[in-house]
Amino acid sequence: MAAALHLNQDDLLTIASLILEVQNNSNNPLKLSLQNLSILYRLSQLPNLTGLSVRESLETANFNSSINVKQQLAASSGKTAYSGINNLDHLVQWLKRSPFAVYEMQFILYDPSIQNKVLGDDAVANFLQGLRLAIEKTLLTQTVFFNTLKTQLEQALTTIVGGHVNKNGQPLSLSFSDIRQLSHGIYSGLKSNRYIGADATVHLITINANNLQTCKTLVTTTIINEFTTLGGEFAKITAGEVDAIISPAPPAKGPNLIDTIVTIINNAYHLQQKTFIEHLASLFSLSSGIAAVLKEWGDLTLEGLMHLLDKLGVSPSGTNWIKFE
Repeated sequence: MAAALHLNQDDLLTIASLILEVQNNSNNPLKLSLQNLSILYRLSQLPNLTGLSVRESLETANFNSSINVKQQLAASSGKTAYSGINNLDHLVQWLKRSPFAVYEMQFILYDPSIQNKVLGDDAVANFLQGLRLAIEKTLLTQTVFFNTLKTQLEQALTTIVGGHVNKNGQPLSLSFSDIRQLSHGIYSGLKSNRYIGADATVHLITINANNLQTCKTLVTTTIINEFTTLGGEFAKITAGEVDAIISPAPPAKGPNLIDTIVTIINNAYHLQQKTFIEHLASLFSLSSGIAAVLKEWGDLTLEGLMHLLDKLGVSPSGTNWIKFE
C-alpha cells in the first residue's frame, strides 16, 4: 500500500490514524473500503499540493485554530474535503511568505515548553507581557485620536460653519463639547469600517484610493449627522459644503482634514508595527536582516500578535489569532 501511494511507512500510518480519528474509530484497524481508499489517496497527494511532506502539511493545517482543517481533509464528504484543501492552501501560502519553516512556526505559535527550554523559563510569557505594556503606549484610542486631530478638526469645522449665521444674524460656532463629539463619531466610524480594531490597533498598512473614499464619506456623514442633531441653521449645511472643506479638490494646497486622519492612522500603524518587530527581534535574537523580512511579511503583524496574546490569556478580548480575509 505504501509503495502504491509513494509513501513511507510512517506517513501511511499517520494518514490512517487521521482517518480513524475523524471516523471516531481509533481503536480499530482501518477498513480498506472504496471510501477510505479514496481518502488515503487524497491525503497521499498533499506533498504535490503543498510542496511539504505529509507530516508538515498536516502540521500546517493545525495553524488555523478556528477550523479543524485536518478533519476537513480526511472527511468522507467531497465538499468538506474541498474546503479543507482550500483552507490548507491558504495556510501554506501564508507560511511560505514567512521566513520560517513549519516546525519553527510551530515553535513560535504553540509550544511554550519548547520555547522555555530554548529561551529560558517564562521567556515567552515575559515577552508577551512586556509587549503588551509597550503596545498600550501606541494604541490609537478614542482619546489619543481626538487629541491628535482636534486642532485640524476645529479649523475645518470653523470654516464649514463660518459662512452661516443663526437666527440672530450671528456666525454659527461650535463648542469644545461639539467638536469632541464629532471626533468620537469619526473614530467610531473608523472602527466600524475596520480601519481601527476593537483593541485600538490599526489594521491597515496604508490607506489607498479606494478606502480613502470610504474614509471621506464616513467623515462627511458623521459631520452632517451631528449638524442635523444640533438643528437650526446647522441642519441647512450640505454634504457638498463639508466635502469641499475636509478634502478640497486640486489645486488646493496644504493638509486637509482627510489628509490628517490618514496620517494619524498610518503613523499609528507604523509605530505599532515597529514596536512589535523590535520586541520579536529581541526575543529571538534575530539579525536585522531577519527582522526586515518579518516587517515585510504582511500576515505576521501586530494584529496577529494581539490575537496570540488573547490565545495565551494575556489579553482580554478573546479572539483567535490567525485570520484570513
